[in-house]
Amino acid sequence: MGPPCLVHGDWRKITLFIKLVLFNPAAVIDWEISTLGNPLWVILGPINAMGNASWGETRGLSELDRKSLGIPNNTDYVENYARRVGMTEIPDLTFAVAFSFFRMAAIMQGIKKRVLDGNASNPNGESRA
Repeated sequence: MGPPCLVHGDWRKITLFIKLVLFNPAAVIDWEISTLGNPLWVILGPINAMGNASWGETRGLSELDRKSLGIPNNTDYVENYARRVGMTEIPDLTFAVAFSFFRMAAIMQGIKKRVLDGNASNPNGESRA
């Protein structure tokens, strides 16, 4: 699988500054939930989002024709990422994907607690928790 690497843990469009001409990340912000881990964990958040339906504040892609939009399916996405980071084999990600959902549930509970305590960092926190 390879050595652990720095895992950002929160890939969303609001945490990336994109060079629009090249569509390449120019900077990544919001590192408070980063950790060391498997390099493939970096892409589990986007994979989960791409596989989910839109619900509440969540904007999943399962309702869209990803192929016509030029968005790769999950298998191609993982294989492309693994190739770019030099991985020679891709492990079974079943546990990692399940853990990613568990992790997101824990984050949402943290948001809910901050809303209940009156110190949510986002003014829309109540609608997201």
